[in-house]
Amino acid sequence: MFPWLDASFKQLSHRIATNKLHHALLIQGPSGLGKSSFALQLGQLLLCKVRQGDKVCGQCQSCLLNTANTHPDLHLVGSDKQIGVDQIRDAIKKLTSSAHMSGAKVLIIYDAHTMTESSANALLKTLEEPTENTFLLLTTDKPERLLPTIKSRCEKLALPLPSLDSTLTWVKTHYHGEIDINFAK
Repeated sequence: MFPWLDASFKQLSHRIATNKLHHALLIQGPSGLGKSSFALQLGQLLLCKVRQGDKVCGQCQSCLLNTANTHPDLHLVGSDKQIGVDQIRDAIKKLTSSAHMSGAKVLIIYDAHTMTESSANALLKTLEEPTENTFLLLTTDKPERLLPTIKSRCEKLALPLPSLDSTLTWVKTHYHGEIDINFAK
């Protein structure tokens, strides 16, 4: 995860530990900020059986299934163009059944602003009345394109932008090269 998202992640992990996390989060920020990775890691933390603060244990059955991308209670929805009503209905159907791992169920909708009006309307009932221990994580870089009824049923989380210093430090450690800081100006 990007270091500029650590504080937000730690805050949410504390709320998970104290059972105070809202069932629906609208994770907002510009494209390329790391929202998708943030949502996926948050979903994996919700599913881990032996959380260690803001870290997954990496050893429980849930973590092993997440590592293999086969966790039966983690559902991902996204599309390059539009998220259709059938995709949302299929995901909702999975959420209404019991959790396979006797824990949480997580639905992540990437680029939620690409939902059609029909798919957004299909999601509303689940947002209003989720089944027990169900979490919906929606990401967007265009919240103005979401229906007001969707936005009103989610807790909004605006991810912070990185500072120039943290960005430069991250790039230097990951790409091991010199950076012309005048290029960014």
